[in-house]
This record gives sequence, C-alpha cells and structure tokens, in this order.
Amino acid sequence: MTAPRPPVILVALLQTVWSRDAANAAVGDILEEFDALAAANRAPALPRLWLSARIIRAIAAAIVVAVPRLARTSVLITRDAWRSVRRAPAHSLFVMAILALGISVGTLTFSVVDAVLLKPLPLDHPEELVSIPGSNFPERPYKRLTPQQYFDFREGTRTLAAVGSLSRNTGGAATVDGVTNYLVVAYASAGAFEVLRLKTEIGRLWTREDEAQGQLDGAVLGYAFWRSQFNRDPAVLGKSVVVGKRSYSVIGVLAESTDTPELPLITAPIWCRSFSAEVVRPGQW
Repeated sequence: MTAPRPPVILVALLQTVWSRDAANAAVGDILEEFDALAAANRAPALPRLWLSARIIRAIAAAIVVAVPRLARTSVLITRDAWRSVRRAPAHSLFVMAILALGISVGTLTFSVVDAVLLKPLPLDHPEELVSIPGSNFPERPYKRLTPQQYFDFREGTRTLAAVGSLSRNTGGAATVDGVTNYLVVAYASAGAFEVLRLKTEIGRLWTREDEAQGQLDGAVLGYAFWRSQFNRDPAVLGKSVVVGKRSYSVIGVLAESTDTPELPLITAPIWCRSFSAEVVRPGQW
C-alpha cells in the first residue's frame, strides 16, 4: 500500500512551528513508519486519518518544545525594550503615543464601518429595504415627497411589496396622560409598519383602511417609553396624547423587539399618522 499524500494544511502548520527542514524530516519519518507497517501487512485501515493524527502529534510535540524558548525570547525582548525606554524616554513615549493613536483610529474606523456597512439592521429581512431620502432643509440636494407624490408612488409601484412614509420630529413638546416632555415624535403611514414589519405588544397599529377613512386621531407608543413611563401598564390604551396642537388617543404599543438603540429610526417614544388618503387622494392635485 502506498502512503497517502500528507495534508498540505497540517504540513504548513508544522513548518510554521518548526523550521522547514525539521518539519520535512518529521513528515519523512512518519511516511517511513507507514511504509514499514504496510510492508508488515499492518497498514492502518484509515491511512489518511492515521497520517493526519501523526502529524498533529508532531505539531503538539513541537509546540511543547517551543514554549520555553518563546517565553525566554519574550523576556529578553521585554527587557531590551525597557532599556531603550530608560535610555531615551522622550523618543520612546513619542513612539508609544503614535502607536496608541494609530490603534485608536483603526479601532474607531472599524467600529463605524461595522455599524454602518457590515452589521445588518435589527429588522426582519433588512436586505429587502429601499430608502428614498427626503428633507425640508434648503441646503439638502433632495426634497421631501409631498403627500400627493407619496400616494401616486405607492399606487403606481409594481416592483415593491409595500411602500411607507416615515419621518421624525426631534425636540417637540408632547403631553402624554397630562405629563409634558420634549420627545422625538415619528410620523408614519400604515405602509411604514408593513415595510419595517413592526408588531405591537398591546393594542394595534393603524391600517390603510384607517387612512382611507381619514382617521388621524390614533397614536402608538414606543416600547421603551411605555416601559419607563407607564411600567408596562396595559391601561395606557385610550390615554390622551397631545403633540403640538393636535390631540391623539393611544391605540397600541410597539413590540419589545423594536427597543433597539442602534436603530433610532424605530425607537421614537410616540408615533403619529403622517397623513391620510382623505387629505390627498391619488390622482388629485
């Protein structure tokens, strides 16, 4: 029986732990041992597995031998570095500061890239979401869609499963059950809940039928706000919410899964309807 070819990965690992010559010699000894067993009709039933096990044993033996040498080398390097610091402290501190700055910048850059580009959004199938940005600020290159444009786009699309409108108003005064705070208020259409696949902990969300009937007096509370301000009391349903000069009534509370600080878009304490189909009907200007 001819000896199988040694696994390339294990041989490369053995060469990393030992020198190339020592690793090749160890592999040669293992192959000779296999040939001797085969000549005596005592070849292993699983030759490739046997060969891999022998090489792994050689790697372990090499590591055991190398650990004391590596420890001694580390001690010598540390001692030599301390001598350099004592001889030229200013230069050494400058080098360490540059290294610390470089490591900090690299870590910060990776954290931002990971959060913005690599880490998926904490939503159901975030890869299916498409955003059309809009803004009321004149310096922005894009403008917010009008209600007419939104309804025309929603009714005319043939490639999207759902279309929703979502905006945020920060720092506005809102009164919930007689208590006034400056809160973030999200203005959303029923389609926004469909697009983001949001659910409720209690109560319900408004629907397209509510929008078509012009029912704009319902509000939904965020889960974190409900937990901190009302101690998750289900009796919050029906309580009064006043945002600006408009009054609403709480009809639901978003599910606990929406309490995700890394996505502030869906963590607004109060959600109100953006507009209804009765305000602007598709096809009308």
